[in-house]
Amino acid sequence: RRGVSVAFRQNYTQALAPVMDQLADQGSVGAKLSMLRIAADLGTPSAVARIVDMIDDEDPSVQLFAVSRAGKVFDTTRVHGPAMTGSDANALINAVTQATKSGQPELIRAGVRALAAGTQLGTKDLGDSRSRSLIALSDLVGERLHGLSPSDDPTFAQSLALDAASAATQSISDISATVTPDAAKAAVRLGGDIISIALRRVVAKTIEPQSERELTLRSVQAGETLLYFARRKFAELNGQATNDIIATKYSEMLSTGDDRDFRNDAAALLGPGSPVVRSCGFSNDRFLR
Repeated sequence: RRGVSVAFRQNYTQALAPVMDQLADQGSVGAKLSMLRIAADLGTPSAVARIVDMIDDEDPSVQLFAVSRAGKVFDTTRVHGPAMTGSDANALINAVTQATKSGQPELIRAGVRALAAGTQLGTKDLGDSRSRSLIALSDLVGERLHGLSPSDDPTFAQSLALDAASAATQSISDISATVTPDAAKAAVRLGGDIISIALRRVVAKTIEPQSERELTLRSVQAGETLLYFARRKFAELNGQATNDIIATKYSEMLSTGDDRDFRNDAAALLGPGSPVVRSCGFSNDRFLR
């Protein structure tokens, strides 16, 4: 229920400690999952420590559930207030980041959702955890997008991009919280990476026919929305002008089959020596190579 106090969760954690220890000692998958479910709802330091330990579990099902419970901790914290410290939150972020390096699709998707929840954390009591989540999320999804060749199937990476872009845009646009310049830069990079998939496929003439572009259109629209707000935030945080940052219509161009206009406009914004590359200090071939 809403309104559960931090003090209640802390005291309840102490009362449940013997039960949690018993579940951990049983060692069965069912016991571990039960412990993880309870720990995520508590969201206290000792509960977080249990989740961090389980993210390294040798059983894939336990590891997957533990990663998803990290996201639940962030949701619990957002709704009921922080019963943990910024260090606890960062430990969860780091654990999720390490777990997703295995490259397993289910684990990556769970990691994206967990880190997306982390990008909504408050910044008053948890320091830079929100920004760390944003950077980790941008890294995780951006690496999958950046690593694709024009001939690869982009479906999985684009589906990840939809969740990541939505969370990142909301995080960047939230006037009640702050993000670091590095987090804003990471969000700019993610927006560019999402658009670059379609750009590189148009250049290579491997993009799907106009009638089969639903996922591509949705991902490009999400990417350009994120790119707009992230560029403005990055400029504001670095004392740069924002009047030349305007909204793009790349998804509309692709929807109507104006591939040439999309290629020219997107390459001018993201290609070597472009405004995005110069202002953020990205390598010239980050988005178009």
